[in-house]
Amino acid sequence: MYKFLKLLCRISLSFYYRKIAVNGLEHVPVKGAVLLVANHQNTFLDAVLIACTNQRNMHSLARGDVFSNEKVAKFLAKIYMHPIYRFRDGMNNMKKNIMAMNVAKDVLADQHMLLMFPEGNHAQTLYLRPLQLGAAKLIKKYFKENDQPVTVIPVGLNYAAHRYSGGNVIINYAQPIVVNSIEELASKEQIQSLTNNIAEGIQKSILHLNENIYNVEDALKAKLKMHYEQKSVRVGVLGSLVNLLDRLNHLIPFAILTWLQNRVIKDPEFKGAIFFGGGTALVPLYFLIQGIAIALIFSNIAWLFAYLFTAIIIRKIKLFAVKRVDAY
Repeated sequence: MYKFLKLLCRISLSFYYRKIAVNGLEHVPVKGAVLLVANHQNTFLDAVLIACTNQRNMHSLARGDVFSNEKVAKFLAKIYMHPIYRFRDGMNNMKKNIMAMNVAKDVLADQHMLLMFPEGNHAQTLYLRPLQLGAAKLIKKYFKENDQPVTVIPVGLNYAAHRYSGGNVIINYAQPIVVNSIEELASKEQIQSLTNNIAEGIQKSILHLNENIYNVEDALKAKLKMHYEQKSVRVGVLGSLVNLLDRLNHLIPFAILTWLQNRVIKDPEFKGAIFFGGGTALVPLYFLIQGIAIALIFSNIAWLFAYLFTAIIIRKIKLFAVKRVDAY
C-alpha cells in the first residue's frame, strides 16, 4: 500500500507543481535510525513531499484527531502514519501520547526513518515558529533502551504558492545532527540545546522573515526572488491561452473540489492539500471519462489516446508557462 501510494503521489506531484527542487539529499543516511524534523506550512502536503523526495520508506507522526475513525486509522497505519495528540484534543487523548511516543521510539529502534513537525501545527507563515521539545525528548526515550546513534536532519520546506498548483517547491535537507548517547540529553539544558540546534538548521533551510514586521508585499517579493529569481511574474498570451485550456479540461473536478473546500472543510490553509489529494483521485477518472466519450462520438478508440495525450501536454505547458506565487 505504501509503495503504491508513494508512486501515485510522485506522478501526481509532477503534474501539480511546476518544479520540485531538492537540496542536501545526500545528508540522509541509507540506513539506520533517522529523525527528520521539518517546518509545517502546508498540512499533509508537507509529509507527502518529503516522503516522495527520498528513497527510504518514511514513518510520520500526524495529528491524533484524524485517527478517530477506526477504518481511517487502519488505513493510516498501513502507510506508516502514527497519531500524536495536542492539548486541543483533550486531556483524555493527551494520555495516549505515552503510547504514541513508545510507537515512535520503536520506529527508531527498528532503524527506520521518522518525520516530526515540532512546531505542533501547520501555518502558512514565512518564518519558523517556536519548536516544542518533543523531538529531543523522543531521542532521550529511545536511548533508554537502545545504544545505536540517531541522525537528526532538519528539513526546510519552501512553497512559491501554498494554496494553488503550478508553483515551485524547494526542499532543503540541512546538515545532520548525530546524537550518540543519552549522556548528550541528560539535562533540561541539553534537551533545549538540541532543540535550538534543530531550529537553527530549519531556519537556515527556509525563507525566514521577521515575523513582527513582514507584510504580504514583502512576502511576495521574497518568494519571487527565492523561487524564480524575478521581481514580478507576467503571464503572456501563450500562458493565458494554455491556462484557459487547462481550466476547461479540469472544469468539473475543480468545481467539486471548490465546493468541498468552501462548504465542508472551510479552512483556507487546507486548499492546496484538498486540490492535490482530490485531484489525484478525480482528475485521472474525469480525463478517462471524457476521453471515452470523445472516442464514442467519433467511433474511434484512437481519439481516447489523442485526448489524454493532448490534456497531459497542455498541463505540462501550463506548468512551464505560468509561474504561480501567493502570500498571506
